[in-house]
Amino acid sequence: MRRILVIIGITIAVLSMIGYAYTPIAISQVAHSMLGMAGSSSSSPMSTSAMLHSMGYPSRSTIIPAMQYSFIGLEVAGMGLTMYGFIAKKPVKKVTTKKNTNNEPEAEESPVNSHPTYENSLTNYSAIRRLQEKLANGEIMASEFERIKKLLE
Repeated sequence: MRRILVIIGITIAVLSMIGYAYTPIAISQVAHSMLGMAGSSSSSPMSTSAMLHSMGYPSRSTIIPAMQYSFIGLEVAGMGLTMYGFIAKKPVKKVTTKKNTNNEPEAEESPVNSHPTYENSLTNYSAIRRLQEKLANGEIMASEFERIKKLLE
């Protein structure tokens, strides 16, 4: 589980719910503040709507659903991010091994990812080539060559 993704997704989802519920109030307050009528009680909503329409603004009945649909989309995105955070796998960690310098066999470690890669096969190939050269030069015995070759494969 990726905690940060879950936390961000939940935060986005909660904020979008609040935005969805607060949109009609906020749009009304913005409309009144644009016309300078926030404190006046003598103006009717029809005159506010007519003034905004004459200035080229769309009606509140058009803006409010558009804003609420935007918040619904944001809610879906937040829930999707939360779900992804729950099902996401942790990244695979690389296993590092120490070189054995005293010619003693090491205990084998089980690799995290058991699938052979191209780099591993190249590394094993070059190690086997060096091992064959040591055998040819007489630096190691045939039994030791077989034992080390099995470890490399």
